[in-house]
Amino acid sequence: MGFVASHFKSGREYVAVAGLRLRELLAEVLFRETAGLEPDAAAVSNACRERCVDFANALAAMPDPREFFLVHLPRPADETGFRRLDVALLSVGRGKTAAEAERLAQTGACNISLVLQTTLDFAFWEPLEGPESRQPYIDAIRPKFCVELRRRMEKVTVAHGHLEREPFGFTTEPGTSQVRPVRGKAEFHLLHLFPWVPSDDPWRRVADVLLRSEPRTTLVVHGRGFDRAPDQALAVARENFAAAEKTLSPAFGGSEKVDSVFELQAGALRDWALRRLALLEARTLAVRVFLCSDARPSDAAVATVLSAIDDASIRTGQPGADCLFRGGADVEARPPEETVEPLLNPTMDLLFGPMEVAAVVRTVCPRGSDFPGIATSRSRTALMTGSAGGDAPLGTNLHLGQQGYVALDAEARFRHVYVVGQTGTGKSTLLLNMVLHDIRKGRGVALLDPHGSLIDDLLERLPAERSKDVVLVDPADAERPVGFNPLFIDEEDPMRYRRMRDLVIDDMYGFIDHIYDLRQTGGPIFEVHFRSMLGLLMGAEPPKSRSEIPNLMVFRSLYTNQKLRARLKERLGDSDPVLTEFVKEAEATGGEASLNNLSTYITSKFSRFVSDTALRNIICQPRMLDLDSIIAEGKILLFNLGKGRFGEKAAALLSSQIVSRIWHAVTRRGAGNGRPFFLYADEFQLFADERFAEMLAEARKFGLALTVAHQYVEQLRPEVLRAVLGNVGTSVVLRVGSRDAELLAPLFEPTFNRHDLSGVDNFHAYVRSAGCVGSQPFSLAVAPPPPAGDRKLAERIRSAARKTYGTERDEAEFEILSTYWKFMGKKGTGDEE
Repeated sequence: MGFVASHFKSGREYVAVAGLRLRELLAEVLFRETAGLEPDAAAVSNACRERCVDFANALAAMPDPREFFLVHLPRPADETGFRRLDVALLSVGRGKTAAEAERLAQTGACNISLVLQTTLDFAFWEPLEGPESRQPYIDAIRPKFCVELRRRMEKVTVAHGHLEREPFGFTTEPGTSQVRPVRGKAEFHLLHLFPWVPSDDPWRRVADVLLRSEPRTTLVVHGRGFDRAPDQALAVARENFAAAEKTLSPAFGGSEKVDSVFELQAGALRDWALRRLALLEARTLAVRVFLCSDARPSDAAVATVLSAIDDASIRTGQPGADCLFRGGADVEARPPEETVEPLLNPTMDLLFGPMEVAAVVRTVCPRGSDFPGIATSRSRTALMTGSAGGDAPLGTNLHLGQQGYVALDAEARFRHVYVVGQTGTGKSTLLLNMVLHDIRKGRGVALLDPHGSLIDDLLERLPAERSKDVVLVDPADAERPVGFNPLFIDEEDPMRYRRMRDLVIDDMYGFIDHIYDLRQTGGPIFEVHFRSMLGLLMGAEPPKSRSEIPNLMVFRSLYTNQKLRARLKERLGDSDPVLTEFVKEAEATGGEASLNNLSTYITSKFSRFVSDTALRNIICQPRMLDLDSIIAEGKILLFNLGKGRFGEKAAALLSSQIVSRIWHAVTRRGAGNGRPFFLYADEFQLFADERFAEMLAEARKFGLALTVAHQYVEQLRPEVLRAVLGNVGTSVVLRVGSRDAELLAPLFEPTFNRHDLSGVDNFHAYVRSAGCVGSQPFSLAVAPPPPAGDRKLAERIRSAARKTYGTERDEAEFEILSTYWKFMGKKGTGDEE
């Protein structure tokens, strides 16, 4: 991660800053999961405090430069009238030249970035890249007015007489530890630094008061790390500890018995002095805390910040004999230039150990509600453990400042890809990038788009050299419809024709079952009638002319037109006695199972498809796309399912038939034969059933790679969902609803859970794959699509495709009517033959 610095002149030296801005906080519920916390507020506060201690310790241990500013900056009100809080951590570089200062600041920023990534796992930071992003913080650390908040350091007088003990006395005069006789009594003067106790406050109160204060007030923490305290501060601490030891010496108390209260309190002072000495002899941080503004900050702001920093200053009745020696602060106005003065030789009261400095070197903590100006991350990230393949691009893996390209390999492609995500989450963008990749590679592709918008985006980015490969089916083009008759069979051999006829009937029955759930609404009578009547219509041999190719409009008349059944039965002859006997039996049956009673029950399933003229002009034409040639020649089939125009059932019919026909085409050529073909289907729940799940398991060996997508899991039947998840090699989950998140979470646990799946941002996703990218789930940022190209080229592609594959509306309607009257036994004029 690279950093850019900005500099300013301070006295005789240049000061430069570079750093990071707090982008977002992890949602509280996810932080609990990450840290394994109990469901109570104290657990979150304690965990954050522990991480801030680790962070402070790491700051102190960094290589030079170790100087920094931590700035909580309220920004001016926006057009809505609200302020927002910005938090930045700035590395400081100092030098005789601007270049030297900037180089040191950049080095320090790199070190700070690494420290943040490895300690504060509840906060996510981003570099301050442009000079305009750093200038507000430079202005904040060079204020017009500031007050400093310091820990209280006072002189404690310990006196012990021969007959009675004088109470502790507190003075504020500066001085060093010493002992002197006072009227026959020994008296000691100790310097006691009242430590700050990091509070459980999540700093929401600090954020609120900074956002509301007038004048606008910024909290600035200026710090620097040391391997150990400077010699002068250490000397004071050692002298203080030596004096504290003497208060418990028998020589100090004389022959009199020391009472227990005095002994406890003197022991507490000695313990604090020892702790302070031990802290200063280890890694330590020098820290100054300022409230900066254009005028003196309000008393409310000062009091609120102090109470949020130091728990001991606001809590009473704390346990322990040393409770009198904790907490408190001195507040004093300071010259503004002191905020940027170097911390070269700090006094003892400015030096903190990592535990204590966590009171001020910290940020706001995760809580149930958002902080103004600080986004809440409702999802986590994880590193991709594998490596990028050389095939379909998915996007970028971003985790704690690390970035890696994500793409599947060829093996993973043919184990198929499953994509799920709500509208607007980036699903279409992901599909667009993958389809474009395959098209640029010269591959054969089919894209089923329920609404056509994805096809529009694709055509605007299609490489010009592949424009002649496009086969476009757009139901909205009523003037030149493309024929897609689901009953059309392009076979001349009777045996192969009958075999294909039975497959088509299976497909049609499967489609009806998928749409209407025949287990609830059908039954054996429906199935027998449907299969037999459709078989009767399609016949046992290939049609002899174009006008004899059956369609669904004719199928509706089979139940009401006895003469039509008789002609079709006569056409069968002795080739299919099962169908012949069925017709005889059906016509002889009365009651509820009579043809008249069953007619509406069965034919109503197809009424929607033939009553709409535009849709009828597509599915009733005596022609069908040559999918064998499309697949063999590696063409680009773009099929707009027209869901918005014709409804879900019509889109389901078209999609189920195109998928079935593609499947039949690849299986006819045999396993391992022919060029690979890549099928993409958005809203694949329109056709997904148990047979489709079986196709997923077999498609690989026939060179068919599938990428399927939809919006929410409950669009699929449970058994279909289980089969899909069990047969796809790669699952990509963008944001889903809470119910879907619960169903999908087992795929990604323990790395991610249902909160991640339901909270991930738009254009971000989670991936679980068995391919080269690794078996561990990881996070994904979906790459933006390439910019749109020549729209005129897209129009030329549309025009060429409709001219090549479409039929003039008048011609299509004439052919449909000719077929209808042919089956009805009439001429085009309507006269009986």
